[in-house]
Amino acid sequence: MQRRRRLHSWARHRVKRSGSGDSGALSLELAVVFPVVMTLIFGIITVSFWYHARNVALSAAQRGVDTARVQGATLDQGLTVTNGFLDRAGGGITGRAVTGSDGNTVRIDVSGRVDTWIPGLSLGIHQHASASRERPAELP
Repeated sequence: MQRRRRLHSWARHRVKRSGSGDSGALSLELAVVFPVVMTLIFGIITVSFWYHARNVALSAAQRGVDTARVQGATLDQGLTVTNGFLDRAGGGITGRAVTGSDGNTVRIDVSGRVDTWIPGLSLGIHQHASASRERPAELP
């Protein structure tokens, strides 16, 4: 019993003593550190959204070029495949524009914007893919 009283008295003394010099220090540290940590987290998420949308746009352009470069295919078929891919996978890309050029080399461009969680911030993307058109084999 005596030991318990001494321990209780010692703990009460430590609490009073330690709280007197650091009053509010943790709150001040959190007020400074918390906004920095939240800014880093939102920055990482924003860059991730942008990077993902960029990869989706590039994949769509590559699929469109792969379709349009085949012998007998048209650029319109490639643009249709590109738009179809973006409809399925490119939900994060707003205001998108899909254009292309035809000739010996088929090129498809995909551009648009990625909206972020930060109000007023919208990041642009522009990706393209190109490949030579298949030609019929020449007979010797």
